[in-house]
Amino acid sequence: MSRELTRDINRLVFFRNLLNHPIFDNYLKLSESVENRTSPLTEKYYYTLRSDLIKFSLKRKVIAPTLWKNFLLHSLLEDPVTNDLIGADLTPYNAWLYEDFKTLLKLFDTEPAKKLEIEPLNLPYRDSPLARAFMEGDPKKVLEIFIEELKDKNLSALERHKIFKIGKEELLEPLATSYKPIDELIGYESQKKKLIENTRALINHNAGLNTLLYGDMGTGKSTMVKALTDSFKDEPLRFIEIKKSQIDRMPEIYKAVSQSNFPTILFIDDLSFDEGDDSFKELKNLLEGSFDEQPKNLLVYATSNRRNLISQSKSEREDAINARELLEEKLSLVSRFGLTINFRTPNQEDYLNIVEKLLEKKGVKLDQNLREQAIQWELRHTNRSGRTAEQFVKHVTG
Repeated sequence: MSRELTRDINRLVFFRNLLNHPIFDNYLKLSESVENRTSPLTEKYYYTLRSDLIKFSLKRKVIAPTLWKNFLLHSLLEDPVTNDLIGADLTPYNAWLYEDFKTLLKLFDTEPAKKLEIEPLNLPYRDSPLARAFMEGDPKKVLEIFIEELKDKNLSALERHKIFKIGKEELLEPLATSYKPIDELIGYESQKKKLIENTRALINHNAGLNTLLYGDMGTGKSTMVKALTDSFKDEPLRFIEIKKSQIDRMPEIYKAVSQSNFPTILFIDDLSFDEGDDSFKELKNLLEGSFDEQPKNLLVYATSNRRNLISQSKSEREDAINARELLEEKLSLVSRFGLTINFRTPNQEDYLNIVEKLLEKKGVKLDQNLREQAIQWELRHTNRSGRTAEQFVKHVTG
């Protein structure tokens, strides 16, 4: 490494945390080893560095074409000082930022592999304006893009997107997806009406009730909830999918949603608790308003195949003294859902009506032959439901 670059690195102002990163320390050791021509150590430092860079990139989205470039960009974006800069007036500091970026651009072009005349390991990467600016090598452009990205980060994820899942790096990870319209769900008209009215109350008045949709498999519970994203696509409604195993992150979600004005549905699909699973107590506390009060602009919608959500063991049922107390504790979770919507298994005529309407959309009429096939299909499958009807229609229409 040249004396000039060493001097510039030591003069970093904003991004000095880079100097303390173990990967960067290995990079400095490799550079010194190359200059001193200590070949045994050079090979050791290089492969240690390469291994660490691979592990680093495996845990993150790849935003640059090589391991080294990916590390530098992520180090810049993940530096705590970057969060401190969000929303700040950077005008007085632009000259210092400019000098830091000049140094980072020099490091960007000093591929560790090139020091040993080895081709860098190229990666398939997701292009970004900041990565492009770094590859162009213009510190002025990098500074402009960096400031623009800070402005974008100053907008919350809830302001920029509508549908989310819980992410590993970010709490709310946007989902670029769409769900089918609620009208495509045949039957269950009263259930649709209740759910739409409850959601409308949330959007218009920060009102409505936490809702439990329960019933047999394949009756359209999850489909109906997800279809709300289409029904209210022109409204400010936000939709967050969360797994039961992520319930412990609900306080974080509460905080993020409470800091926005967006009406938000927190959706827990297939919610149930087995014997010995006490995590239902955590959910119960969150729904009833403990230290982490549920925001007024958020409702929890959950689906379950169980009306009571929690299975009861044989020993619990047989213990007459404690059975009632245990049952009341478990049922108290269900009572936290102010609205419960039941999805019953359709009878045979309702099932055939669903088949008929689905076939009509395909331009096929339900004749006696198809009617008999639909009945046989239902008898051979796990249950009579809208899902079973949809699978049959897909089968016969190819």
